[in-house]
Amino acid sequence: MRDIFERYSCGRYAAEDIAIKLNQRGVRTRYGNPWGERAVQIALGNVFYLGKVRHRGQVYPGQHTALISQELFDACQEIRERRTRRPRTESTKLRIYPLAGILHCDHCKIRLYALTIATHSYYRCRAKRLGAECRASGKSVQADFMEEEMGKILKSLKPPEGWKERVLDLLKVEEDDVQRWRAEKARLEERLRRLKMLFVESEISETEDRHLMAETKEKQTNLTPPGEVGIDELLEAAKYLETLGPVWEAATPQERKEIYQLVLEVVYVDVLEKKLVEVVPKGAFAPLFGELTDIDRR
Repeated sequence: MRDIFERYSCGRYAAEDIAIKLNQRGVRTRYGNPWGERAVQIALGNVFYLGKVRHRGQVYPGQHTALISQELFDACQEIRERRTRRPRTESTKLRIYPLAGILHCDHCKIRLYALTIATHSYYRCRAKRLGAECRASGKSVQADFMEEEMGKILKSLKPPEGWKERVLDLLKVEEDDVQRWRAEKARLEERLRRLKMLFVESEISETEDRHLMAETKEKQTNLTPPGEVGIDELLEAAKYLETLGPVWEAATPQERKEIYQLVLEVVYVDVLEKKLVEVVPKGAFAPLFGELTDIDRR
């Protein structure tokens, strides 16, 4: 992981270059898959390697040791931001690929890339280009077909029956967890206040005070808010799905791309069989639906 950050920070390597080198060395992701450009980009933006954790958009100190320095991480983020600001050529503006960045090959799990040949557009597996082995490498599926199939799924999505009751159940569990978290947070804050007072009043020694303060602050650091998805986010996701059908029909290709990115985490495609295999909803949509699998039988 340090090698990934160090190579990228020097500015001579793109995420794709790093993925190729990792695959050539036989290195795999933590899921055992070959590296792709998106996997490298995700790693580069992951604060976990700084010794931190992200929760509900906030970053907290973690219990694990940092693998890289803040300076190295910041240098990589600066390069990533600078590269995303580069102006696009006219040729890249001619065709919008709504599913770009979401479709992945079901065989090697690498993200498919979009291309247009003559008047037809495709999503293609590029495992070989990235130095990985895949029997679907170089094979393509027509973009119009994939986008039409995904459009059918998006239009048909709606909250399952009894979703409000499910959210209320989650709310009850979350509220209990939140109350316990708040109580522990208040207890630790009160303990810190009392330790300061005891030290000022010479009730405890400086060494003892330093030890107890450090111990309490460590517990504070490791105390993270409960729950991965908030109730507000669940309610918003459910309301969004209730109106998605009519919105989808009137949406432009760019708007459909934004809808895909909002609702979906990843879509796996069997490029050889030309069919969707698995759709994984994103964030707050996931607790409502879980993973949509065996799509061809639904």
